[in-house]
Amino acid sequence: MNAVDDIVMLRNEQGRSSASIDWDRVLTINYRSYVYPDALVVDAGAGEALQSRRLRRYARPSQLFLVESDPKAAAKLRFQWARKRGITVVQVALGAETVEGEDVDIDRLDDWTLPGPLSFLRVGRGNGPDGVLAGAANIIDRDRPTIGLEGFPKPATLTTVATRHDLSVVDLLGNVVKAEDAPDVFAYQPGAILLPTERVEQRGPDQAILRADVLRSIGTYRPSLERIKRWFGV
Repeated sequence: MNAVDDIVMLRNEQGRSSASIDWDRVLTINYRSYVYPDALVVDAGAGEALQSRRLRRYARPSQLFLVESDPKAAAKLRFQWARKRGITVVQVALGAETVEGEDVDIDRLDDWTLPGPLSFLRVGRGNGPDGVLAGAANIIDRDRPTIGLEGFPKPATLTTVATRHDLSVVDLLGNVVKAEDAPDVFAYQPGAILLPTERVEQRGPDQAILRADVLRSIGTYRPSLERIKRWFGV
């Protein structure tokens, strides 16, 4: 199977529209597979830190930077994570240039002094991955982190970044995606992994496990939020 075959299988053979799949759970399975216990992780656009909470529970990274530009959301994260070891909340936006703004400052990740090599960079939905990755170009080349992009990533962005930094574009079922297939694949899947090319062959068995876990998750029925509300009379 390849990335396009999987989309055909899910959409046509199993009748699974993209909207019917719990992609947050699929993303968690992916991140758990790519993040290791001693990892240093930057979560750009942490929001309510759903994925970071799951990462901390399942993957146990040693250092986790929650980056959130919204002042209220950042304050909430500081309150919730204040006593958690290895957690740093930073109220800033990550982008291609460092800018001091009236409401929100923008930093280049390349200008940060991290306590160790970056292992994993998550770029959350709506956080302008082009700018975030442009501002992290030196770190990407130096540390060779795995990158998780969310929110129906643009094929042009994926191709450009992958070519520039010798990364492979991988879908959420563990398939390496060809440039010509990216538009079809990421019109269906709201996320992609950028994996250092030198790690693709090393991860062969891990990718098989990842694929099995994702397909099991997709095939497991979960009630909708609306149905849960009806059950509890909310």
